Amino acid sequence: MLDSTEIIQNRERCMKATYIIYVIVPIVLMVVFIKIVQPRLMDRLWLEKQREELMTRAQVYDPIKESSVSDLRFSPQGPILDEGKAKAVAESIWVKIYGADNIAFQKPFLAMEAKGCWHVQGTLPRGCLGGVAYIIITKDEGCVVKIWHTQ
Repeated sequence: MLDSTEIIQNRERCMKATYIIYVIVPIVLMVVFIKIVQPRLMDRLWLEKQREELMTRAQVYDPIKESSVSDLRFSPQGPILDEGKAKAVAESIWVKIYGADNIAFQKPFLAMEAKGCWHVQGTLPRGCLGGVAYIIITKDEGCVVKIWHTQ
């Protein structure tokens, strides 16, 4: 038979365990979510929004009507069949124009293929002010159609 002190001690242990399960664990999980999961989720959502904006711009832009790089002399890069090569070509051209430090800050690059051209743009870290580099390159020949940088 348990005496009253043992019953009280058992009840206190149960109350401590209940407190830990119902109060401490949810607080720890909430802190982990706020500090680790939420920023990554927000960055992913922000990049997805940037990708959607690029896709919208790519669908509207007609490279045959608008060409503004006649004064720039970039040799054709050859066929650009995948997104990775499009980003590499864009980066090599941007570095020549805007400098390696500026372009390195704009990673990761986003690339979309539309109307026979690769539309590549830089990104800024969330919360940063400034512009990014853009380039449109033909898919078949790798010729630069248009380059610009926003502010």
